[in-house]
Amino acid sequence: MSDDIVGEIKCLNQLVVKRLFSLKKKQDLEDYHPRPLQISIVDFLSHQEGCQANQKEIEKYLKISKAALSDALKAMERHGMIERIHSTSDGRANIIVLTKKTSELHDEYMHDKNIINQEIIESLSQEEVLLFKKVLLKMIKRMEDLNV
Repeated sequence: MSDDIVGEIKCLNQLVVKRLFSLKKKQDLEDYHPRPLQISIVDFLSHQEGCQANQKEIEKYLKISKAALSDALKAMERHGMIERIHSTSDGRANIIVLTKKTSELHDEYMHDKNIINQEIIESLSQEEVLLFKKVLLKMIKRMEDLNV
């Protein structure tokens, strides 16, 4: 086993994405599939009251640039994943709202993600799962510290 932790994490991610797609029906695969950043935006919005937030809140939470968020939101709007509503309190701001279709797709995604999570951990002992989580959280904290 090599010391290429990032490569191993990338490999695991690719296998999880492949498994997610294998759980979908064939006709679903012909639909638009969001990019990882777009999935993160949907995940963030789905946990907000009313499935909505302003762009500044999304930028701050995801720690991304205004330009990167703008590009992602344009694509998401084009594909009917979100709607932009002008803020009544600040005319310059937009409120980003998940569409009903996207909320439903997110629920399906969460269901499939839970299935895959169970499939992954069923081959591990409880101690291995706890150790993995501990190490992973330590790695995440380190990367957050470096990316302040």
